[in-house]
Amino acid sequence: MAARADLRPWFRWDGGDLILDIRAQPRASRNQWQVVGGQLKVKVTSAPVDGAANVQLLKFVATSFGMAPSRLELLRGTSARYKQIRILAPQQIPPLLADQLKPPR
Repeated sequence: MAARADLRPWFRWDGGDLILDIRAQPRASRNQWQVVGGQLKVKVTSAPVDGAANVQLLKFVATSFGMAPSRLELLRGTSARYKQIRILAPQQIPPLLADQLKPPR
């Protein structure tokens, strides 16, 4: 049975909000978005110590979407690599993700 090419399990729209399922990679050489094997990966340079990587992750995601970090919620994964983030009514989409994250009409 072939996998559906249009299946994007790493995001969903909830009204005007965007919910992302992210695999975070701390201690990276630079902050970066990647889509690898149908999974959204976000690399951040901070170490996962005392929540520093989570803070940097939220700031990086917020900056990429052109909004303040206060417009994001970490729903799951405070102490795990796999995280779920709600972005409240994003106004812009990062270029790497734009083709895949078409907002609902």
